[in-house]
Amino acid sequence: ISVKSHSSSISTEEAKKISYFNPTINRENNIKSKWSTTDSKYLKKIYCEKFLDLKLFNDVVDRESFLIFRVIDDKDNEEFIYLKRKKPPNKEKYSMNKYDMDRFYALYKNNLMLVQYKQFNDFIASQKSLLNFTPN
Repeated sequence: ISVKSHSSSISTEEAKKISYFNPTINRENNIKSKWSTTDSKYLKKIYCEKFLDLKLFNDVVDRESFLIFRVIDDKDNEEFIYLKRKKPPNKEKYSMNKYDMDRFYALYKNNLMLVQYKQFNDFIASQKSLLNFTPN
């Protein structure tokens, strides 16, 4: 897995296996933790809107992840990408929303990225059992 700041992308091209886990669904429904596997073609290249300053990192890292990706490469190295909800913009028209409806944060190693939900449309469409990816 690689994060390329010059192209603002997360590349999983060298991934052998990608699985994901939704901690919220598991906790809410008292389901035992289970990782689901997905085809890496749905997550080959994810573009982020921008890389964020690490001064936001401490605030974001403590938030609960709504989805966690586990990426295993050809050498069986295991890495994780944590997806965290973003608070809505501080504007009157968004005051009824608990979360930003268009963007979320992705944490990978020491990189904090702002990503649009639409970057995951192929992945979401391919995972019939995936619920609550986008906020309600």
